[in-house]
Amino acid sequence: MTDGTLGTTHLVFAQIANDRRYGPPAHVRRPHRHSAGRVLGHENLGEVIEVGPAVDRIKIGDRVALPFNVGCGSCENCERGLSAFCLTTNPGMAGAAYGFADMGPYPGGQAELLRVPYGDYNCLVLPRDAEEKGNDYVMLADIFPTGYHATELAGVRPGESVVIYGAGPVGLMAALSAVTKGASRAATCTEKRCRASR
Repeated sequence: MTDGTLGTTHLVFAQIANDRRYGPPAHVRRPHRHSAGRVLGHENLGEVIEVGPAVDRIKIGDRVALPFNVGCGSCENCERGLSAFCLTTNPGMAGAAYGFADMGPYPGGQAELLRVPYGDYNCLVLPRDAEEKGNDYVMLADIFPTGYHATELAGVRPGESVVIYGAGPVGLMAALSAVTKGASRAATCTEKRCRASR
């Protein structure tokens, strides 16, 4: 990432402490979709080192998780809780993300610094133990919420048995979420075998 100044009043700079990519990066294997020099990485954790003058909630020194999608917090979709489909952050397309092809101009977190637009909306402030539990908290940026959301869409209820097709990181987080929500049994399946979580 090139050095720069904030450039906008709502921007935050975070020094990246942890970045993860789940599963095979299929979007990376499509070179026609990425320009040369594109910085990847969309599950980011860092420490805030600079904030714009319009940023109220986020402070220098805060440890933050930075969810993969970039939202403005004030468009119709963001106000309805659909920030993955923000109408402001990627003109011409609903939705923006760090380091993803076709998801806006936002470099990813496999860098020393990450520019976080709309910092008050896009930074999740972490508790004081964030430095020692960084490998756990980084999952809040994408893997765990994606797995949890799958259980919400499926309407998982206590006592039910659940089968998740796919045993990668997101599938495992869906199984964990199902059990956390009270499922009596959760199993993850690949093409070759199923494994019970409980």
